[in-house]
Amino acid sequence: MMKNSTAHSPTPRRGFTLVELLVVIGIIAILIGILIPVLGRAKAQANLTRCSANLAEIYRATLMYAYDFNDRFPDQVTTGQYGYRRKPGTRTPGDPAAEPELYGLAAVLHGLQPADRGSVEQALLRKPRYISGTTDVWICPGQDSMFREDFRNTYAFSIATGIRTFDSQYRGRTTSSRVFWVWDNYSQMPGLSGFRGPFSGYTLTAERRRYPHTLKGERKGASNVLFLDGHVDREPI
Repeated sequence: MMKNSTAHSPTPRRGFTLVELLVVIGIIAILIGILIPVLGRAKAQANLTRCSANLAEIYRATLMYAYDFNDRFPDQVTTGQYGYRRKPGTRTPGDPAAEPELYGLAAVLHGLQPADRGSVEQALLRKPRYISGTTDVWICPGQDSMFREDFRNTYAFSIATGIRTFDSQYRGRTTSSRVFWVWDNYSQMPGLSGFRGPFSGYTLTAERRRYPHTLKGERKGASNVLFLDGHVDREPI
């Protein structure tokens, strides 16, 4: 008996039509359009949380410093009379006068002193006194690459004259909740590395400024601020 040669013929496969393909592509595009803003907001929130944690850690280190130094935070003379510095040990590029960075809040809390001039690299190998000046705690992940990668420090700090008198009794007052201590730098270039300030002409123009956060519920640029009483909040630029 002859077998029916068509009994087991495979069923012809039907591919996508052009219309169906376009529908699928359209759905994917819509999903991507929905997900990208959500992911962007999630990343921004993660950066804000990390930045807040950094500032809280810097505050704890500053309190330990105050415990050893007559209940006072580092003043403008101690930090080098300029409120924004590059990463300790790095140099201002292109300037033959530059020396390894010795000043700034990160350097002071690491334990660097003027006596370390000429041996900053070796001094940085010592165990940090309060917090390492080379740790990523000094970098806000939401800040522009110019601050993160070129200067390798994203935080400015106060050099107000009154800092030298602000003891723990003052820091416990309501007024200290509005006094800036450390914040996301957005307007300054670092001073000449290895030298005391003050410096002039190191302010960024408006178009070159970078704001790592946005104001709550808005799209306006904002900076995370660590206040003298220890709390952290966003401030509009």
